[in-house]
Amino acid sequence: MFGKKGFFNGLITGSLIGTLVGAIFTPQRKPETRKRLEGQTMRLRSRARKVADKVTGGVNDLLKRER
Repeated sequence: MFGKKGFFNGLITGSLIGTLVGAIFTPQRKPETRKRLEGQTMRLRSRARKVADKVTGGVNDLLKRER
């Protein structure tokens, strides 16, 4: 019985220590990071829109040829 109790105590203690260490060493969020991510998102959105427009145009051309 002592072995199980010791295991769970160690598991809980290790979890708490891991959480504290993770909280201490986690990089802080900076405004520059947010701006960079927003810029990347806008570029990806623009690129996706261009690809979608090309696909739509290609499908429309194929449909016109079928008629």
